[in-house]
Amino acid sequence: MKKVVVILFVMFLISACGEGVVEVENKSYQPKISIDGFLHPGKKVERIHIFRNFKLGENITADKIFFDPAKTIVKIIDEESGTPYTLTLNQNPDTTDLEDYYYEYNGNDLVIDYGKSYTLDVTTEADGKQLSTTSTTTIPNAGFHIAGINTTSMQFAQQEPGGDFATFQIEIERAPGTNFYVAATRPLDMRFENFITNHLFGELTREDFDEDLDDYDSAEDWIQNTPLTSGTSTLNIFMFDLFFYSEYRVIVFAADDNYREYLQTFNSTQEPDGNFHAARFNFEGDGIGVFGSVVTDTIYFEVTR
Repeated sequence: MKKVVVILFVMFLISACGEGVVEVENKSYQPKISIDGFLHPGKKVERIHIFRNFKLGENITADKIFFDPAKTIVKIIDEESGTPYTLTLNQNPDTTDLEDYYYEYNGNDLVIDYGKSYTLDVTTEADGKQLSTTSTTTIPNAGFHIAGINTTSMQFAQQEPGGDFATFQIEIERAPGTNFYVAATRPLDMRFENFITNHLFGELTREDFDEDLDDYDSAEDWIQNTPLTSGTSTLNIFMFDLFFYSEYRVIVFAADDNYREYLQTFNSTQEPDGNFHAARFNFEGDGIGVFGSVVTDTIYFEVTR
């Protein structure tokens, strides 16, 4: 799965109505539990990332980002049986990579299954205040998989007979009850020698490559509101999203409602009138971020010169 760790340091924004002007004041700060985690059917519960937010202008160090493990309890509750499972902290002392700081369950008695619901329950302490939050996800039903692709190799900016640019078309078999599917596309060879400088957006330079590599190394496309029944749908990968002559890995996600609502709102928090609103987090209590579930399948294609 593409490594995307969403660490949300939320500041409450006070905006002037009708204007794109934001005044941020520390007096609105409240400690929050920032969460990024997903469940996968048939797989171990792991990489549940839990951090805290911070005050504007505060000197941030690693010890301030993490909650005190001795005061933090993280559980997964099986909603069908009501059984709680306590997660343990995994922390690699030899790295400062935040991806290597997460909670997991190491027992063999918790099985994440299709169509079932699970609740994440977190209690901790920050700034002398007790914090708690819960969020429930329902795993997508079985049935989703990638059924095929129209071609596994295509020249960049190849055109169809009608003049439109060709697209990679991934056919998926839908899971009953799920109507949101995401394709995360990433090139496997991101050297400058393979960078598409004569792009559809215009001429790109070595400076563009050096400054914006993070913007070029991945793309997300999705389809939504598909029928809630079994059947096939098509995900299109467009040339505008591809920046390297390379083999690409595409991971397609059948996503639950928590991930769908978060992905649809986290990047669009300003209204047309200038006012701001929070993304859809789906947490009760003091939580922010995303806790969801996905079913995944993977396919590869190549973009040639």
